[in-house]
Amino acid sequence: MIPLMLMYSSGISKKNSKYELYIETKPKNATIRIMNIKPKFKQGIILKRGKYEIEISAKGYKTRKEWITLKRNAKYEVKLDLDIEYYMKLCTDKQKTIKKCSDIAVNFFDNGLKLFNKNKYQDALKYYDNGCKLYNHQSCLNLGVMKFYAEGTDEDIEDAKKLFNKACNLGNKKACENILRLKKLDLK
Repeated sequence: MIPLMLMYSSGISKKNSKYELYIETKPKNATIRIMNIKPKFKQGIILKRGKYEIEISAKGYKTRKEWITLKRNAKYEVKLDLDIEYYMKLCTDKQKTIKKCSDIAVNFFDNGLKLFNKNKYQDALKYYDNGCKLYNHQSCLNLGVMKFYAEGTDEDIEDAKKLFNKACNLGNKKACENILRLKKLDLK
């Protein structure tokens, strides 16, 4: 879990020990609550010096709860992680459309690619795996390549071949080329 990161600070007045709190979130529409006080959170809320339990939530994202100690004006930036189980359930719900599932699968691929490019291979594997389960050919291809080269996982050529076949059957030309390369290498 990524800790809340302090971005900006400066004190109002040490005499009254009251400070402003700002929290920016990604996604922007996240709900922010301070669990151990009654007033609702609003940007710039004036609080006494002390400890506060912050809860940040948004539909389709994992809720985060953390304690902060407010000693000065503070501005935090918080990025929520996608809730993979939420999206998988959404897509397997029979009342949802194929377009919605396709959008979700592309979202998994995009997030997997971002994580892969940051060398966060194990996290990328999870996103690619879920994208592939939802028939995203790019996710299947990239997951296969990662298993072939043992990036974030053990080498598994048999599984890589299955993933290349699935991606090829879904219309991914690079996956079809990878199957031919494996055959030429005698890695049937």
